[in-house]
Amino acid sequence: QMHINHIKAQFQAMFEHLDSDGSGAITAEGFKEHIDNKEGQGFFALLDIEPSDAFMLFTLLDADDSNMIDAEEFVDGCLRLKGPTKAIDFACFQKDFKRQQEQIAKVLGAQDRLLKAVGGELSALRGIAAAIVDQQAQSRGDTNATFSSSSLKQVASLSHEGELSSIGLGNALPLLSRVLV
Repeated sequence: QMHINHIKAQFQAMFEHLDSDGSGAITAEGFKEHIDNKEGQGFFALLDIEPSDAFMLFTLLDADDSNMIDAEEFVDGCLRLKGPTKAIDFACFQKDFKRQQEQIAKVLGAQDRLLKAVGGELSALRGIAAAIVDQQAQSRGDTNATFSSSSLKQVASLSHEGELSSIGLGNALPLLSRVLV
């Protein structure tokens, strides 16, 4: 515990040095100014961080993404980063990452299935609409009738508004008849 308190005191002293204006926070710009100076390089060496990776340290320490680091973020973050990474820490990270990948894959799979189902419904609606047009043409004796683009636009607008999806395909025929007449 005494060793940890000593390290905390070192990090607190370094924070106070980096906080040159005494505001209680270090900005990204202020942090960058210290990357190349002797004190900054000594600090990064204490954490086993190469100067070329120093700005990445700032982004890791900025826990609340405010583009500023306060004393608590600085000291706590440096304590977490101090010393070598343990194999168990890395294994935990890998396991969490794999679990998140699996969850994302499940969501993407569900979205894919939903899109395919919607595509199938749209194909079915097109078939129903074409059958209605054919039926109307036959009843008028017009053998050259075609499915007009304005009718397609009306059907498309209804499907975008959700009217067709909410009533289901079984009840779509009367609605389509109304649109196409």
